[in-house]
Amino acid sequence: MGKKTSKIWPGYKAHIVMEEETGIITGVETTPANATDGSQLQPMLKAQEKVYSRELPCAKSTGRL
Repeated sequence: MGKKTSKIWPGYKAHIVMEEETGIITGVETTPANATDGSQLQPMLKAQEKVYSRELPCAKSTGRL
């Protein structure tokens, strides 16, 4: 159940991480409606760090992703 002021509703939220320059969505997390947005930020950013910290084979050979 989500709650905002005096309204309560059942459901879920989608928390999205996207690249600012391109608008490409790089992460999505679905939570119950009562989960706060702030509680999802750190875990999602840590997951992004893991993905982008890996050295990809194409980046090694061409210098580009």
